[in-house]
Amino acid sequence: MKKIIFIGLAFLFPLGLLAQRAAVVKVDASLVPDAVKQQQATKYPGVTVERWDKKTVTSRKGVTVTRFVAVFSLDNQRVRARYAPDGTPLTASLYLRPDMLPQPVTDACKNKYPGMTITAGEKITVFKTGREVYRIRLRKANAVTIVCLNPDGTDVETKMTQEELSESANEE
Repeated sequence: MKKIIFIGLAFLFPLGLLAQRAAVVKVDASLVPDAVKQQQATKYPGVTVERWDKKTVTSRKGVTVTRFVAVFSLDNQRVRARYAPDGTPLTASLYLRPDMLPQPVTDACKNKYPGMTITAGEKITVFKTGREVYRIRLRKANAVTIVCLNPDGTDVETKMTQEELSESANEE
């Protein structure tokens, strides 16, 4: 019995550490820096932000990074735009139904992952480079796979995506 409890705690302890490293909280617009709100208004004129989130992540080395996330709808699709506290635009995620994905992306998923079903898609735009990447969620029974593809359906280079895609990871 003690062994089972110890094993259970061994699995739960790291989860507790992860929860302390990243925090996303809803914040009132009055707490969002003016530079961030101005950049949002410039990037998406006339769009009303439905909610602001503040995401704080602390790395293993103890470096803390804060991001402000504007959550809004654009053409009836959910969007999250991420900004540094100084207003620098970072990334934006447009959430897509499977039928809204580009045909090359859909075809690549069907060819590379036969038998799996596309359950959701996300078009990620990196503001600094203008690059667009599709993050696709696939499912077959209890197995879930997430892949990143270029608009033409080719695989995204891992080294390029780590920093860019981490801006939008673990958000719903």
